[in-house]
Amino acid sequence: MSKAKQTGWRKRFDKDFNRKTALAVTSGEFYHIEWLKKEIKQFISKELKREREEVEKLRVQLAGCSVAALGGTKNVAKEGDYGWSPAYQDVLDLRKELKREKRTVINEIKKWAKGKKVDKEKLRQFLNYLKELYKKK
Repeated sequence: MSKAKQTGWRKRFDKDFNRKTALAVTSGEFYHIEWLKKEIKQFISKELKREREEVEKLRVQLAGCSVAALGGTKNVAKEGDYGWSPAYQDVLDLRKELKREKRTVINEIKKWAKGKKVDKEKLRQFLNYLKELYKKK
């Protein structure tokens, strides 16, 4: 028995009742306990599956942010991709800004050194040091 309407419920109840199962009342309708258990179990299973999928997606997005922060992105995720998130996009934007600033600093040092008597080998070593420093960040 799946559902029994309130009208005529007594005949149905007497016919289907046994000591192992009973009926539960909700909103004026009667439901068989086994049917309710099955429905609740299905609902919980669906919700659990949905939540697990959401957790997995968030893990991928977090990993993407980490990789982007370290500068390891060659194939950049676009909005709508599974691993894309607003935080990921922010990290990519910050990386671009860092690269732009790095180029500016190096170019300013080169311009400054042009008019000066600077040991070219030491300047080259310093610029390489800056490049390595920026790679790590």
